[in-house]
Amino acid sequence: MRRLDLSGDPKLAFARDMFVLSFYLRGIPFVDLAHLHKSDLKDGRLSYKRQKTRQRLSIEWTPQMREIERRYAPLTVGSPYLLPIIRPAGSDERRQYDNALRRVNRHLRQVGRLAGVAIPLSTYVARHTWASVAHALQVPVQVISEGMGHDCELTTRIYIASLDDTVIDRANRRIISAVQPAAEAPLACNAKMTTFVHRQCTGLRDGALGHVDLPRMRRPGPATDGKELE
Repeated sequence: MRRLDLSGDPKLAFARDMFVLSFYLRGIPFVDLAHLHKSDLKDGRLSYKRQKTRQRLSIEWTPQMREIERRYAPLTVGSPYLLPIIRPAGSDERRQYDNALRRVNRHLRQVGRLAGVAIPLSTYVARHTWASVAHALQVPVQVISEGMGHDCELTTRIYIASLDDTVIDRANRRIISAVQPAAEAPLACNAKMTTFVHRQCTGLRDGALGHVDLPRMRRPGPATDGKELE
C-alpha cells in the first residue's frame, strides 16, 4: 500500500498516509491522531494524552513518522495541530473531526481496492493491524497493552482473542479446501477415507504412537443420525 503511486489523487494519498502513520504510532486511534499538537512533539518523542482515557503515552518519533509529518507541514502553518485534519483550529472542531473521519474512511476503501486488500480499509484497521502484527511476533500481552494505551491487560486479551479467532478461521478454511476443492460437491465419506482413518486409529490404539485412549467411532444409525460422533 505504501508503494501505491497516488500522486495524482491527493485525497487518496492523504488517507493512505494517515493510515500508515496511525500504524507507525502503535495503532493510534484517529481521534487522537487528529488532536495531536505540535507541542506534543519534543526531543525526538511524541507525548500525548488519549482522548478516551486521558492516559499519557510517549512514542519515539522515527524517521518514517517524520517523513509523513513533514509532507503535510505546509498545510498546518499557523495551526497548533500537528496534522491538517482539524482546520481551522477553534472552529467547530468536533464537526470537523467527524467529517474528516468519514472522508478518510471513504477514501481508504478506495485505497484498499487499489492495493488489492481483501477487507474494507478503515482507520480502525490500522489499530487492529498493529495489534495483530505485534501478537504474531510474540510480543508479550503486557507490552501490547501498554503500547495501545489500554487501561488493563484484560482489555488487550479480549482484543487479541478476536485476532486468534481470525487466524483459526483462516486455518480452518485451508483445511476444508485441502479435502474439498470449492468446485466439488460436499465431501462424501468413501471407502478409501474410511480405511485410512481406521488404520490411523488402530495404529494409535495398538501403541504405534504410544498409549492413546481414543473413543471408538460408530456408524451413523437410527440412534446416531444427526448427532456428532463421540
